[in-house]
Amino acid sequence: MIRTILRAALHKLCAAFGSVLTVPLIYGLFVLCFAMTSLILTAQAPEKVTVALVDQCGGPYARRLCDDLLSSAELDVTLFPSVHEAEDALLCGQCEAALTIRDDYDRRILSDDASALIHITEAPDAVSGDLLRETVAGLLLSGRSAARAERALTAEGYDSSLLYTYASAFPHARIYRIQTLSAGQSASRAVFGQGYACYEGVVVLSLFLLLFTLAVRLSSPFARQVYLRLCAHPRGRGIAFFSDVGALLLSGGILIVPALLFAADRSLRLAALLLCYTVCITGLCLFLSRFSVSGRLDLVGPLAALITSIAGGCFADLSALGGIWRIIPLFTPQGQLIYSLRGAPLLGLLLLLEGLALMLLAALKTRRDWGN
Repeated sequence: MIRTILRAALHKLCAAFGSVLTVPLIYGLFVLCFAMTSLILTAQAPEKVTVALVDQCGGPYARRLCDDLLSSAELDVTLFPSVHEAEDALLCGQCEAALTIRDDYDRRILSDDASALIHITEAPDAVSGDLLRETVAGLLLSGRSAARAERALTAEGYDSSLLYTYASAFPHARIYRIQTLSAGQSASRAVFGQGYACYEGVVVLSLFLLLFTLAVRLSSPFARQVYLRLCAHPRGRGIAFFSDVGALLLSGGILIVPALLFAADRSLRLAALLLCYTVCITGLCLFLSRFSVSGRLDLVGPLAALITSIAGGCFADLSALGGIWRIIPLFTPQGQLIYSLRGAPLLGLLLLLEGLALMLLAALKTRRDWGN
């Protein structure tokens, strides 16, 4: 019986896609979609800010600043002989900023009204501009303080060269900590904020659209004729309905594989929840497709999938809005899956129960409408 249902499901699946050659094409497009989404929404935080440095002064204070910049834990500094070459490296994407130490740096560093000792050229919309400015400002203040201390020691008759010797012997403790996300961690919400899609949201929307399209095709007039012919067999009614269920579950299960492949979290929990969601959407699509005799649901279905995905939080973190917006996603399968991924595992069981209930309703409606 199970083998017969599975064989019928495979035949129906091929018929729903139109051709065997269409299957790899459609799934290939979904794989491309998942790969691009994963690439966009996965943050690869650089450990250092790349900087091109030009020293136009060449004096002792300027050289000390160059040494501080080269030894900085936050910056990856490369020396360039001219401003033109440094700006070319910036425009070519080899660095995020270009620093130029002015030729009068040593002469004006001790002056109280000194300004524009360093010229910073940034790339458009550089995300690390604030970090770069704060780091350079700290090094400038440190360099000026050291230069003034050196001048004061010299004025008092002390050997000022010992200042840097003692300073290097006592390293300063850091008052901050820098941490970089490890490979595979998803930072989509941190990078893109509240108004952009999450990876799981794109996956569940893709599953919804695929299963609904196939469910509508499986309820076509030709499929109804196949159902009526199978009803003549003692077990034909069950084979006809459960082969539809098997075709949808099989197509959704195949799509889950590449979805897990490109997900940042490749855990069994995500796989189980996506399977529960597939069962729920299978039941929902089968039930809705039984109303598509006039063909109007073909137009309404994709729109319903998009609206429920938006309301479910696939493209925005609605829970951050508070109030009723925290509750609205719970009334959509997409929202239930996203909430279950964020700490409500019982919603995954609810998805499974909803799917089974909808399958029962779809079976009853099929028997009433198609059996007459």
